[in-house]
Amino acid sequence: MRVALEKSFWFVVRMILRLRYRVRVDGLEQLRALEGPVLVLPNHPCYIDPPTVLSHLYRTVKVPLRPLVYSGTYRVPFLLPLMKLVRAFEVPDLSAQSQSAVVQAQQLIDTVVEGIDQGNSFIIYPSGRLQRTNREKIGSNRLVHEVVSRCPSVTVVLVRTRGLWGSLWGCARTGQPPDLTYNVFEALGWLLAGLFFFLPRRNVHLHVEAISREDLPTDSREAFNRKLEEWFNADAPELPIFVRYNYLFGPVKGVYQSPAMTDIDTTTIDEKIIGQVNELVASFLKRDLIDNEQVAGTRLEDLGLDSLDRMELALRIEQQFGFQSDDVVETLGGLWSLADGKLAAGSA
Repeated sequence: MRVALEKSFWFVVRMILRLRYRVRVDGLEQLRALEGPVLVLPNHPCYIDPPTVLSHLYRTVKVPLRPLVYSGTYRVPFLLPLMKLVRAFEVPDLSAQSQSAVVQAQQLIDTVVEGIDQGNSFIIYPSGRLQRTNREKIGSNRLVHEVVSRCPSVTVVLVRTRGLWGSLWGCARTGQPPDLTYNVFEALGWLLAGLFFFLPRRNVHLHVEAISREDLPTDSREAFNRKLEEWFNADAPELPIFVRYNYLFGPVKGVYQSPAMTDIDTTTIDEKIIGQVNELVASFLKRDLIDNEQVAGTRLEDLGLDSLDRMELALRIEQQFGFQSDDVVETLGGLWSLADGKLAAGSA
């Protein structure tokens, strides 16, 4: 009964999406022959691609896909019943530094591994967040690598989505993640203005490919993630595409921005603290920082630290220097500011 309900739901979603999107899918024939649990790994150009991918794959995957959904989206009031319907897993909010968040994240990984061992299939976004630029960036995120490494029986399926970069649902317009609730109301407004059936349609392409485990370097998280990035970015960078929302009125061209970068004034930070933090980072990485890495704008994920690593490192600095912040620090300069007590919420 539940499986039939889920399939009916995704059929309705697909019909709704057809009002705006003209979706072409290749590679689905590979999925029909798959047996056992499947792990689907798509890139994540915008908020609308999860329902697009799920609504076009549900008919060919024999075991219904269970999505992992970030807590901030999972808990949106009008989405929560739908999350329950499709048996989505809630990914804990790692934007608040706490030891409990680290424990919850590890418990999530264990739960997914256990679910795969029981025959469940999942859809997980390796990057763990929306694309900020026209290239997919996975960095050192550990979730997918650990799941694949611990589940030798799972079949890995990659999905590359093209045509959505530049959509109102993504970061191309402002360089930052859009407000999902506002986007929903904006989309409904354009839907009504187009009398539902008369919207200009956006062309979307989904490329689906089942990957042999021998082609995935599971011995190294960095090499594994780099392999996924190379696959997702095979034809990148993708230029933002603007498609009008109405034939008669509204904007006729798109305006796009690059991700905003926050400058940190290092002249106000004690040089001794900068040195101590750099030494702590080096000990955490088990290697020295090279000269061009010892700058404020160096992103911690580029040093090889995933979200859990960054949280643990920030907690160590809080314990050593006595200052706290509610947000997970993303840059080396952010760690300096945290240690010096100058970090404002959301500035790193």
